[in-house]
Amino acid sequence: MFLNDNIFNSFSKAGVFLLLLLISFFSNESFAEEPIKLSCTVNGTEHSELNGYYKNKTFNEPVFVDIYIFSTKKSNVSNSFVTMININSSYFNTPVINNLDDKVKKVIDNSNSSTWAIFNDQDDETQKTSVEVKLDRNTGILKAYNNIFYKPNGTTISVELNGVCEKTDSSKLKF
Repeated sequence: MFLNDNIFNSFSKAGVFLLLLLISFFSNESFAEEPIKLSCTVNGTEHSELNGYYKNKTFNEPVFVDIYIFSTKKSNVSNSFVTMININSSYFNTPVINNLDDKVKKVIDNSNSSTWAIFNDQDDETQKTSVEVKLDRNTGILKAYNNIFYKPNGTTISVELNGVCEKTDSSKLKF
């Protein structure tokens, strides 16, 4: 195996909470609802390439999805909402967010009342990533795509996920 499994842990839970803290810190008033937690069963495909050598792998695994919704209010700006979706998977660990920052260079948010649909281009000193997550809020159908180019060694890894999710906390009204 030419890929180290630890390479997938580039954005850990600590990173997610650091991002949440930064969003709260840079706004005058901010609050995050408890995350919406989903349990999903996904089928996926991983394609990797290093120096002309290709590796393909299919998998089926249970994953958990956390959806964070922040309401931020700045003194001279109307309320705005920031949504972050984090898929906790062995193969897919890059969260998607509908807000630009130092790492997130491009955002396309086509979310509406029935679907979350967020795309990011992310870039830092070690990797360049494109990530897209679509989640139907009525049926729970999840489609996600992640393409990572690791700058130090030139490895490219693409992961596609398809599955169905359901809420783990049925007391939450919103999916």
